[in-house]
Formats: sequence, structure tokens, C-alpha cells
Amino acid sequence: MPFFRFAALFACCLWFSLGTGPLAIAEAAPSAPASDAAGNAKTAVSEPTQDVWYTLLQKRVEELGSIDAETESLAQKLPEKSLQLNEALKGLEEEYQRLLTLSRVSRGLPLELSVVQQRLARLQERLSNVLAPLDGTLGSLKGRLDEISLLEQDSTPTKEEVDASPELQAFLKDLDQTQERLNTVRVRISRALAPSRKLSENIASLVERVAQSIPGLWQKYYFQRSGRIYDIESWLDIRKSLNALEETFAVRMSAELPWSLAAWFGVILRALVFIIPLRALIFISRRFSQTWPEDMRAGWNRMSGHSFVWLSFGFMFHFAAWSPGGSYHILSIVGTLLLSLGQMALAWDLYTFERDDLPLRSPLRPLFTPLFVGLFLLFFNLPGPILGGLWLVALLVTLWRDYRRPPPGVPFSLVINLLKGQAVVLWLAVLMTLLGWGRLSILVCVAYAAVAVCVQQAVGFMRLMNRIAQHMPQQGAKALLSGFLLALALPALLVLATAATGLWILAYPGGEFLLTHLANMDVSIGKTSFNMLQMLLIISAFYVTRSFISVGRSFIADLPLRGIHLDRSLVGPIQAGFTYTLWGVFGLYTLSALGFSLTNVAVVAGGLSVGIGFGLQNIINNFVSGLLVIFGQTLREGDVIDVGGVNGIVRRINIRSTQVETFDNAVIFVPNAEFLSGKLTNWTRNGRMVRQEVLVGVAYGSDVARTEELLKQTAQGHPDVLTYPEPSVLFKDFGASSLDFRLLFWVGDILHGARIASDIRKAIDAAFTEANIEIAFPQMDVHLRQNETVPVDLREAGRPHQQPKEHDDAAQES
Repeated sequence: MPFFRFAALFACCLWFSLGTGPLAIAEAAPSAPASDAAGNAKTAVSEPTQDVWYTLLQKRVEELGSIDAETESLAQKLPEKSLQLNEALKGLEEEYQRLLTLSRVSRGLPLELSVVQQRLARLQERLSNVLAPLDGTLGSLKGRLDEISLLEQDSTPTKEEVDASPELQAFLKDLDQTQERLNTVRVRISRALAPSRKLSENIASLVERVAQSIPGLWQKYYFQRSGRIYDIESWLDIRKSLNALEETFAVRMSAELPWSLAAWFGVILRALVFIIPLRALIFISRRFSQTWPEDMRAGWNRMSGHSFVWLSFGFMFHFAAWSPGGSYHILSIVGTLLLSLGQMALAWDLYTFERDDLPLRSPLRPLFTPLFVGLFLLFFNLPGPILGGLWLVALLVTLWRDYRRPPPGVPFSLVINLLKGQAVVLWLAVLMTLLGWGRLSILVCVAYAAVAVCVQQAVGFMRLMNRIAQHMPQQGAKALLSGFLLALALPALLVLATAATGLWILAYPGGEFLLTHLANMDVSIGKTSFNMLQMLLIISAFYVTRSFISVGRSFIADLPLRGIHLDRSLVGPIQAGFTYTLWGVFGLYTLSALGFSLTNVAVVAGGLSVGIGFGLQNIINNFVSGLLVIFGQTLREGDVIDVGGVNGIVRRINIRSTQVETFDNAVIFVPNAEFLSGKLTNWTRNGRMVRQEVLVGVAYGSDVARTEELLKQTAQGHPDVLTYPEPSVLFKDFGASSLDFRLLFWVGDILHGARIASDIRKAIDAAFTEANIEIAFPQMDVHLRQNETVPVDLREAGRPHQQPKEHDDAAQES
């Protein structure tokens, strides 16, 4: 604060010293009286203020004049605009009455009501366009009134100012007159718009009523019997139905095709806006693919020149068919036909990405014959018996052609099985048609074609994922980033490609309702309910999770090969933890998507814990033991172990048990609890190097030094025996029949120890034979004599001795 006070004092002093303050004014006329000086100073201050006030007042007068002129112009044009509005409103009212009558006499047919709904939406759009000029004028008037209110607030004077300023009095009078004229014009416009407002409310009310009734009618249209072809009663009203069909067909065409030049211009513009950037992107991708490997470039060029063409034009027609008042159904049909052919081609291109020798046409094209025929029959909205008869003929002809057609010459069992499955679906459709569900059977054939394409797409995407993974970086951060992007992008593309088959149904009558119905159809299990959209999200999440797990496990397995310092034995535990974590997240998401509260799940889990503790004690024990084994590194895959009398190699450590492969090629599943509760011998815990021994016994009287030398030389002479630690020989004991020696040597891998020990035993036998060293064997000589006791000379035991013949005879008689 002292600084600011000093700065203010300094500024005041500087102001007065420069002659700009009151002292300077006084000094300008030193000979004048003090009162004259004060009067001059007041005049000098008030004159600029008065000039600013008059300038501001003049500006407000000009603004008021502009508003007044605009109001006068609107008042002059209002009669002409009102007349134009009445003329346009008369035609719109007549159109509304026709649609109202059509909605009442449509006999509850959903297709006619859908046409009425679309026409009403476009009628509402036309009415909005007619009302737009007057609505804009009314909005402008409201804005001008707001401006006048601000002018009135800003110009409110005091009593003295009004008496002293005639200009201000005139301005206020003009302000009141202009405001009165604006209110008058606004009232006249509101009165002119009143009938159109009423018509807009009627249209909105009728649209709401039709929209509420259409879902139930579509459900009845597809999911109830439409008349059996062998039922006579179903054919009695055919003539009336055909006449109604003829009457409503023209109305349908007017709603399902653009008829005005502006509507066609909008369709063409939307098509160009969609197709030009898309084709440019495909062209750029083809140029960019020139740097790819040969197999990837060939497959991509094949897709971009074949399936992408169909898909791009299919999506273009669907995008162009959309309009603010509803979609043009015929354009959607064309888009669906192109889109279905494009997805069939895409599935085949993905499936044969690496096979340039196979034909370009997909062998699944017979699946689309019923799809196109059913779409044609439903488009004309034929009566139930006629539609059922024509559809039955089409099904039988398709079955006959499939029976006569030879199997496709492709080496893919999946494609052949999908074609065989069509026969089952077609016979099912025949049965449904005979029972009266002809329209529903058409949807069944469409659904099977979509499922077949999705299955082939899924297999093709998996093959493409594996092919791309082979050409990706294998080391460093780029490998990690590319692996993550691959695991994220391809499953997402697969989900989008699968969801695109839902656009097929939009070409069928009531397609929007069918998609909405299937998406919102609730399935209740107890107090929990879920719809098809939730099931689709769960299935998509399952596939994405599985893809992440597959790619993640492969990536983790390749980490030691990519230059990342990671113990090979840790790969298995990391993979197991990664897998269980992702599946756990997927399980929580599934429970949440199905409406299960995680709090309730925790309560249920707490209640089940007691039962689990008693009934599933062994399973929980093995589960916890498996976690301890995996993360405690007690065992590793590839270890040679001995547990409970089982000798073998650990092949896989699971969460409940461990697979041990014996040396007899048998696989034993050992519960994980045995590794923690019993005695476990892990021969390779400290490495693969292990010490082996060979026990040798030589006859008494043999040269001990020579024996030790030969044993050591034999071990050193084997190529697989390690030189360090070097072999050693121990004189173990004086045996009953031999001098016992113990040969110790080291081998690099325990799996080769038995073979090396066998080779060394063979070499010892050969070396001892050459050196005349006898390998002892247990023996005992028993001498029996008649009529006398013969002491046994124990010193002769263990030595070769030839018994007399009579002694042998006596021993045999004995």
C-alpha cells in the first residue's frame, strides 16, 4: 500500500506540474476574477459532455428510423405473403385430408401406414418451408421489439432533461409509435399463421398415432399366419386385396422415390459427397500398398478392385436414400442388393487372401437367390396366399437347382458345409410356408445367408490377422505398439462388418421395425432381462476379448525373441495372468450388461463362500495352490520333476492341475495341491546340468589304481561329459563279493543323462576286458561231504572255483 500511495501522489504532482489540472486553468487568465475563472472552467467541461449526448441521441434516432422503415415495409408486404401462405396452405390441407383418409381405410396394413407416415413427414417438411418466411419475419419482429425495449431503457430521462430537450421529447414519441406499429404487425402475422399452426399440430398428432400403431402391425405382418395356400378361405378376398394393392401402389411410389427435381438433386449430391472421398481413399490405399510385401499387395489389390467396389456403391445408395422426411425405399433396396453382394465378395476375398489361383466369384452365391426372390415378393406386398404360392415355387426350384448343381471345386470344407446347410434351411422354409408363415420364412433365409457370410468373414479376418502379424516388427517398442493396434483394429473391423449385415433388413418392408424389435426384444430370466442389442454387444466383447488374448499370448511368447530381457520360464505365468485378467474383466462386463448388480454378486458370493468351503474344498485348494505354483515359480514348464513317484517333464501348468509327461509318453494330471503338501523333487530348478554316477564292482585282487584310472579315462573320453567339473572316481566300499567304485561325472542336460550313463557302462566293460580286470558278481561256493562236517572256508567265497564232480553229484542228490 505505501508504494501505491507514493505512485498516486507522484502522478498528481506530475499532472499539476504539466499544467493540465485546475491550477493550470486558473493560471491561464491571471487578470480575471476568481468567479469568471470558475465559470469558464465549468463551460469548458460541460460543452464536450453536451456534444457527446447529442451524438448518442442522434445515433438512436437513426436506429429508430431504420426499424420504423423496416416495419413499414413488412406491413406493406404482409397482405401478399398472407395470400401466398393461404394458397399453399390450401394444397397442404388437401394433402393432409387424403393422408388422413388413407390411414383410416388402410385396413391396418403396416406397409400402407408406413407410406402414410413417410408422406406425413414430408408434408410436415413442406409446411415448415412454407412457414419459414413468415416465421423468420416474426422472429425478426421480436428481435426489433427487444431492441426498442433496450432503446427505451437507455433513453429514459429525468424531468429536467425532458423539459430542457425538445429533441429527446420527439425521440420518445417516435419510439412509442414505432413500438405500437411493431406490435400491430406481429399480431397480424400471428393471426395469419394460426391456421398453419393448427395444421402442423394435426399432422404431428396423426404421425404420433400412426407411429404407435405400426410396430404392432408389423409384428402381426411377419409373426402371424398370412394365409395357407391350400386354405380356400384365404383365396376369397384376393380380388379385394389386389384392388387395394393397385390403389396404394402409386401412393407408395410417390413416397419411395424422389419425384421433384430438388429431391433428385439432394440424392445425387449425397451420393457424390459419399462416393468421391471413399473412392479417393481406396485409390490412395492402392498406391500406398506398392511398398507392401508381394502377398499382402496382391490380396489388397484384389479386394479393392472387387469387393470394395460393391461395398462402396452399396453404402452410397443407402446414404443417398436418406432424407430429412424419411428414406427412399427403392434406393435402399438397390443399396441392399449391392451391399449383400459386396459383403459376400469381401468374405470370399478375405478367405482366399493368399490364393490367387482360385476364382474371383464366391461359391456362396447360391445362398443369395432366395434372398433376392423374397425381397422382390415382399416389395410388391402381395396377399398372403399369392405370396406363399410364389415363394413355395421359388424354394422348390432353388432346391432342385442346388441338387443338380455339382459341388464347388474349392478345397475348403467350411464353404461346402455352409452350402449343405442351405438345404436344411430351405426345407424349413418350405414347411413354414405350408403352415402360413411365408413372410417369416423369407426372413429365415435372409438370416442364414447373413450368418454364412459372417462366419466366412470371421475366418477370413483371423487369417488376415495372422498374415499381417508375420510382417509386423518383431522387436522393440514398435512391435508392442503394432501388436496392440492389430489386436484392437481387426476385431473392431470384424464387428463393424458383421453389424453391416443388419442393413440388409432395411430393404425389406418394415426393416426398421424388425431391427428395432430385434434390438429391443427382451429375454427375461427370473428378474433379469436383456435384449438382443445387449447380446450383440456381449458377443462382440467376447470376440474382442478372445482376440486380445490370442494376440497377447503370442506377443508375450515372442518377447524373449524380440530382444526384451525376460526369463523364458516367466512366459507361462505372465500368459496365465493376462488370460485370467481379461476373462475376469469380460465376466464383470457381462454381468453389468445383463443388469446384475455387482453389489448383489458380492453378497451372493459371500453366501456361497461357506458352501464352497465345504463342498468345493479340494477345488479351491488346488486353485489357490495353482496360483502359488505359477507365481511362486516352484515349477516351470519344461522342468524335470519327481513327485509322489511320478517322474516326468512339466508340460503345462494350469490353474487346477499340472500336466506331467512321463518318459513313457504318458500324460499325468497332478493336482496342484500335491506340489505344496508333499515332497517335490525338481531336478532342473537350478539348471539343466546334473551329476550322474555309475557304480562298478571289480573282483578282489584287482589293481585299484589301474581301475580308478580306467574309469576316469572312460568318462573323460565321452564327448557329452562336461570337462568342468571334471569326472571323479571314489573307492566306495569293500563289498561282499567285490571292490566297489563310484564314477561321478556331469552332463549338460538331464534328459541325456541316462543315455550317456549307458554309453559309459559299455565303454567300461570294453576297457576292463582289455585290461584283464574282472567285473565281480555275487557268488558263494557250498561244499557238502558225506559222514563228516566240512567247514566252509569263507576266504574262498567270491572267487571262481571248480567243484569236483562227486561233490556236484552229492549236492544234486541232497
